[in-house]
Amino acid sequence: MIATGAKAQSASSNDIELLRKQLEQQQKQIQIQGQEIRLQSRRLSEQLRLLDAQQSELQQLRSATTSTTAAHPQPQPPVAQVSPPARPLQTAPKVAAPAQSATSSPAGQAAPIQGPSRAQIAQKQSRQVLQTNASLARVGGVLTPKGTVSIEPSFEYDYTAQNQAVVNGFTIVPGITFGNINLNKITQNVYTAAVTIRAGITNKFELNLRIPYVYEFGTTTTSAAGVNAQPIVADAHGSDIGDIQLGASYQINNGENGWPIFVGNLNFKTITGRSPFDVPVFTINDPNGTFLQGVQKVLPTGTGFYSLEPSITVLYPTAPGILFANLKYIWNIPRTVDVQSTTGGPATPTRLAPGSGIGVTFGMGFSLNEDTSFSIGYEQDHYFEAAQNGKNIKGSSYDQGTFNFGLGYRISDTTSLNVGVGIGVGPNSPAAQIIVRVPIRFNAF
Repeated sequence: MIATGAKAQSASSNDIELLRKQLEQQQKQIQIQGQEIRLQSRRLSEQLRLLDAQQSELQQLRSATTSTTAAHPQPQPPVAQVSPPARPLQTAPKVAAPAQSATSSPAGQAAPIQGPSRAQIAQKQSRQVLQTNASLARVGGVLTPKGTVSIEPSFEYDYTAQNQAVVNGFTIVPGITFGNINLNKITQNVYTAAVTIRAGITNKFELNLRIPYVYEFGTTTTSAAGVNAQPIVADAHGSDIGDIQLGASYQINNGENGWPIFVGNLNFKTITGRSPFDVPVFTINDPNGTFLQGVQKVLPTGTGFYSLEPSITVLYPTAPGILFANLKYIWNIPRTVDVQSTTGGPATPTRLAPGSGIGVTFGMGFSLNEDTSFSIGYEQDHYFEAAQNGKNIKGSSYDQGTFNFGLGYRISDTTSLNVGVGIGVGPNSPAAQIIVRVPIRFNAF
């Protein structure tokens, strides 16, 4: 009996030891599963945060409100935006039955990774998309955030070619003219290096300054009298500082209740560049002056007139892009200038009023991905007749149009590269434009 009892006691001890080992293994498995559950909980929390952010961004595309979540109490002004592509949800690894709720978080657990606020994302993407349009970047529409300064070096190339035919004679039947026919061809290449400085005074108010330096050269080819006469070619060039421009932009509304965003702009152009009335011209006293009479020997780098340009920019977010438009008025302020005599005599003080103009720009910009944006647009301007000493100069009104294509790439969070191409429409427009801009932003105050 004693032996039997000893065996039973030994078997019972073995069973207890086996159960203890099984319990230890189960506890280790539970701990591993708990760690996996906590890891998965953080992943789910991160995905829920991203989904919530993107849903709010889509809502902002319609409402463009300034509200943010409690986790991001810093309000930012709503601006037109394009939502970034959604990150795919990661597939959760399969785990055994959880020992605790997946939503619970033990003490000391790391908080989900916090990214930039939705308003900051919207603001960054709005600049990225809309600044690819050269016309909109020039007149205003995308504001610089409060306390931020943007320094934007740029380089622009403009090519213009015009053919002119001057007929002095009479026509007997269509196509047959008796008299002198002067054919002129004018080509001009303009290179402009500029620095634009923008400062966000408030979240809705921006000041800007543009300082250009201009180098240009051109060729005028005119036919001389006589059947066997060779064409006369005159080359000219000029380089100097251009007309400095000052500007301001103010966001009028927040774009609530489905309304578009309106931004008012005001730009003032000075006359710091070399005026067309200060450069020498060919006169009848010059060699070949009879044929090049009035043609400039040195090219100007400014217009010679102050101008004031108020405009209104309209931005309307509509996924996946942003519709934009701008309506402007150009007031070229009249002034008295010394008009040179083409006969070689003294200059004559003349009251000139360049034709003021109106212009409209419209188009669409959209984001290809988080770093690349694209825009297309069209700009049409009409200038009214100029006046001399209070009398209109007949035939001096003209129109010009440009198709604009822009591509932008975000090099870093503070630096972007924008390349624009313009194709002229009509004889008064530059035949081709290429603009390269590199905005660099930093917090200054």
